Amino acid sequence: MYADFVKCVNDQLKSQGFGEKRRDEIIDNFNGLIKGFEAQGHSSEKSATMAMTAVFKDLEDKAAARQKSKLKLIEVQAETKARAQDGGANIKAKTWFGDGGRGPGGGVARGLTDMIEFDGRATGGQTNAIAKQAGLLGRYHAMMATALDYFGKGAFGTQRNKIHLRELEDALWDIKSTSNPDIKATVEAWQKTTSATVNDFNNAGGSLREKANWRIPQKMNPAKLPMFKDIGSWVDVMLKRSDWDNMRMPNGAPIPEKARIKLLKDIYPVIKTNGGAKIDPADFNGMGREMGNLLEQHRFFEYKTADDWRAVKELYGADGNVIDIMFHHLDNMAHKTAAVDTFGTNPDMWFKNAEAEGKKVAADIVAKATTKLEERASIEFENALKNRVKPMFEQYMGYNYMNPDTYLSSYGMAASNTLVSVQLGSIPFLSVMGDFMTSIANRILRNTQLTGGMETYFKSMTYDYKNMQKIFVREGLISDSLTASTYNTQRYSPIATYGPEWSKKLADWTMRANLNNRHTESARIAVRKSLMAMMHDYMPTKYDELPFKDMLKQYGIGEAEWDVVRKNVTPSTPQQGLNLLSPMAIYNSKLVNKDDLYDRFFNLIYQEGLNEVPGATLEASITMKGAMRPDTLPGLMLHSFAMYKNFPVAVWQKYARLAQNEENTGKRLAFLGALGVGAIINGAVGVQLRELAKGREPLSMNTVAFWAKAGLSGGALGIWGDYLFAGVNEYGHGPEEAIAGPLGGLLKDSTELLFGSPFKFVDAWDKDTEYKNNWAAAGARFVKSYAPGTSMWWARLGLEREVWDRLEEMADPNAYKKRQSTMRKREREFGQGYWSEPGERLFTGR
Repeated sequence: MYADFVKCVNDQLKSQGFGEKRRDEIIDNFNGLIKGFEAQGHSSEKSATMAMTAVFKDLEDKAAARQKSKLKLIEVQAETKARAQDGGANIKAKTWFGDGGRGPGGGVARGLTDMIEFDGRATGGQTNAIAKQAGLLGRYHAMMATALDYFGKGAFGTQRNKIHLRELEDALWDIKSTSNPDIKATVEAWQKTTSATVNDFNNAGGSLREKANWRIPQKMNPAKLPMFKDIGSWVDVMLKRSDWDNMRMPNGAPIPEKARIKLLKDIYPVIKTNGGAKIDPADFNGMGREMGNLLEQHRFFEYKTADDWRAVKELYGADGNVIDIMFHHLDNMAHKTAAVDTFGTNPDMWFKNAEAEGKKVAADIVAKATTKLEERASIEFENALKNRVKPMFEQYMGYNYMNPDTYLSSYGMAASNTLVSVQLGSIPFLSVMGDFMTSIANRILRNTQLTGGMETYFKSMTYDYKNMQKIFVREGLISDSLTASTYNTQRYSPIATYGPEWSKKLADWTMRANLNNRHTESARIAVRKSLMAMMHDYMPTKYDELPFKDMLKQYGIGEAEWDVVRKNVTPSTPQQGLNLLSPMAIYNSKLVNKDDLYDRFFNLIYQEGLNEVPGATLEASITMKGAMRPDTLPGLMLHSFAMYKNFPVAVWQKYARLAQNEENTGKRLAFLGALGVGAIINGAVGVQLRELAKGREPLSMNTVAFWAKAGLSGGALGIWGDYLFAGVNEYGHGPEEAIAGPLGGLLKDSTELLFGSPFKFVDAWDKDTEYKNNWAAAGARFVKSYAPGTSMWWARLGLEREVWDRLEEMADPNAYKKRQSTMRKREREFGQGYWSEPGERLFTGR
């Protein structure tokens, strides 16, 4: 009977054109399936029948996947060619030294980077991978909205209803185990949302089987996993805890008991390196790529019970609770789907194709050159490809993997995140007014309502924050602080997502406690609400009569798109009196092309929110440090250098390009003028508020130095303004430490704490004389400088006067003389006194 089955399978494969080698691989797979089904208790004959069905179903699925992949490749190649040509033709005159390449050649490369991240100068309104990812994630959050109402993050990033998390974990295995309606709603929403992620991935061009009994991922922390030589302990745990009855190979085959140990050892390198080690597509009987997908999405392992899941999490799991793991998985799937949708199923092939297309377009420009920049098109393209396209692509795809096991990785990132908690406590003094100024400038450029959304902002900042979050999560516009306790520092320091969990939360706590988190979210909510409400109000208006027509055009919303939406989409009404033409209203419509329209309108709402309330960007990060990883010494030094500098680079890249893209000279000048004047006013107010927060009187505003400092501060370069005054910043560091970055300053101060001045120490050693250092005073200064939260604007002066001044007095007998000297110097050099003098009690006097 078995021989008949094998002959039947072999004959069918041969008739379908499979070669001998491939037929042997499929027969091996067929034999493995038989053993797996027999191990489940099926008869030999039934196992062979089931195996044959599974083999041919798998072949059909793979054939369909290959065909889908080919069609996606054609689509992506056409898009890539169009982007390269658009960049060479339309961005060529708008390039500058910050683009990595100039002229038409640089423009070709900019067309390609616009597929990764919004550029602002490309035409045609194409979207990009980052915006697609945000759009997908926004929809997933909207589907999980009821869960976020109950389990979202609360004050300072704390977990709401933490006491019920274990009950939620149990309900994922058996929903009947709970009588809590909110937990049941969360489980049901999770099941629907994860099903949607698989459908979206497949619709984008990927191939991923939906698993009927799949419950929740268990992302493993490579730092917790044993070294390769100790792999046996991990294998033993996974053999015991995994639900082998339900786990399947990518082709749906059960996994025979005898094959499990080898399988675990084969996939361990991929898990240990967090995807750094790749599976050969030919492995696992030609299912290597599919197995890699399962592991990357943490969909391979299943667990017998919630207790088994918890046991594995305790030993090897990533940081965070079950809610954190859920939303990290949704983010991961959104990223994967956006990557497939943008670059196809083989992203490496996309890059090779993009390079070839770009070279061809650049060569055509050289062949018809009439200017020197056109003659250099190929050279400039190569420069921009190397300095922008390739590192941005690799960074987005996560190819440059950071090893979490190294001391540099762990301690360096912990130090970075701690410094955020130390140094950004007063950032709202600049960010609040700065965001108002950039919003006004952007609205002048876009011809949108100058004061739209102001009422929403003030409501959200005061009494209506939670309600605004609920509304806009349901509209597909992410409220990150509901789902992650380590999000908010990324606006200024993109590496805040790395490092030990405690350090990330410490940094995030600072950004929440100083209200910068609430301001950022409230401002973006206000901007996006204003845009959606404005578009709703203009729904009766024809396209050519819209005052913001040029803005729509940049995002690919032409007359046809506008008309089909305004005539066929029912606006969203999340509360009485609030009517919005939102991307989710479009997605929930019955339009045939709703997915494409959703992408275009979401890209507009999402990107304009970032234009008005800017943050760190992928390209700014690449500009500052290339693709260097922070788990190497050179990489850590570059990360230190780039800390806080990413934000100003991102700001000026963004607004320079928006200005370059504006063809109307008057409007461009008005935009730049509003930005410039706004930056100076914002900087001036911020400088004075910071002086008051330190107990000092306002600075004299009739000096060139003050207005230069104000301009630099308002332009997101405030640290350099300090050097116009005293040659040092508020932490006692000079320009050389600022260039080295916060980690360089920490290293210098740590060295001085241990040894005092290195130069005086070496000099005393060389002269064989006694070296004196006041260790207690140095320690007091160090603690004052590096205690988390010490720069918090609402607590800074109280800590200064009631804690640090008292500590300094106990540690340094010369504290009083030093204070008097400092006060006399500020009076002499800046004409500035103190409204709360150093050393005096804040509320009770001396």
